[in-house]
Amino acid sequence: EHRKVVAEFLAQMDGITKAGDMEGVLVIGCTNYPGMLDKALLRRLPVRVYIPLPEEEDRLALLEKISGKNSDDIGPALTREELSVIAKHTEFFSNSEISQLVQAAYRQTISEISQGNYFRRLSLPERGDIIIPCTEEEVQADGSGVTCQTYDDFSQEEKDRMRARAVTLYNLVQAMKLIKPVMNPDELADYEQWTLDHGSSMK
Repeated sequence: EHRKVVAEFLAQMDGITKAGDMEGVLVIGCTNYPGMLDKALLRRLPVRVYIPLPEEEDRLALLEKISGKNSDDIGPALTREELSVIAKHTEFFSNSEISQLVQAAYRQTISEISQGNYFRRLSLPERGDIIIPCTEEEVQADGSGVTCQTYDDFSQEEKDRMRARAVTLYNLVQAMKLIKPVMNPDELADYEQWTLDHGSSMK
């Protein structure tokens, strides 16, 4: 099957080069399996660029971009220092896996509403009174001035105004137990060796 795919690709490539009037046409391909590329195919793709996994600073920049809280979320946004902790501990994560991590953390904030046992009123000048989940600390604290109630203690109108908390560092740490990178050091070493043998220098 692999040979059939390569043969068809080579035929299409030859068709492009022989069609005439193809000036300005750029053919781009990508693969996760460079070691399986046929030599004849490699000759037709003279520029071969290895795109590595994001470095720590790149992961931090991505986290800052996609983890900003929604306008309806309650609580402070994650700080750069908190995101730096996650960036440091997500080595071997791809860009898509970083995105999956943040999505998993957001799902946790939603489950705080759907599975929460205790909630409290919070008065915001720009939104009026809204209902948010109580933290474990708020539930257990005596004399804190925070009144935690069960879901059934609120009216339907109040239930409709419930909002999710903004994503926290704890949410992201918990999400890391669910989202794991598929890449490993041995595979990266194989990619890097292939690049040394067959890749193109972009410097």
